[in-house]
Amino acid sequence: MKQMKTMKTQSTSTQHGTSTNVATEKINDKPKVKQIYIGRWLYHAPNMSPNKEGNRVLISQVNFGPLETWEWGIDSKNKFYVDYKWIENDFYADDSFHEERSLEEVKAVLNSFIKTFADNGHQDWVEVYNNLLVELEEEFQKI
Repeated sequence: MKQMKTMKTQSTSTQHGTSTNVATEKINDKPKVKQIYIGRWLYHAPNMSPNKEGNRVLISQVNFGPLETWEWGIDSKNKFYVDYKWIENDFYADDSFHEERSLEEVKAVLNSFIKTFADNGHQDWVEVYNNLLVELEEEFQKI
């Protein structure tokens, strides 16, 4: 029997008085948060299954004003990367980049995201990213 999936969006207030929108996917009545808005940024949950390029995306965020994206992940060669794209118009298109990063740099970025999630009342995301940090340490100490 197929799992029943439904998508819904809800608004929440944080301790700082800012509003966040949360898109959730319900699978068998258990909500699993896929993305959240904090301020002007939309954050996407990690996807550790390789995409069509073979990348595992640790976190991605999109800003809609101006339209730009950041993605931190692990490429098909097990190298950490950051990918930044300016999409708004051609004015800053040359500022887009894709660069290799170290495990320490990625951990620092993930820790800053964890702080943002904690400061905005998203404890479930704090737990997900704390677990992800542990998994990265275990996986990349072997290499």
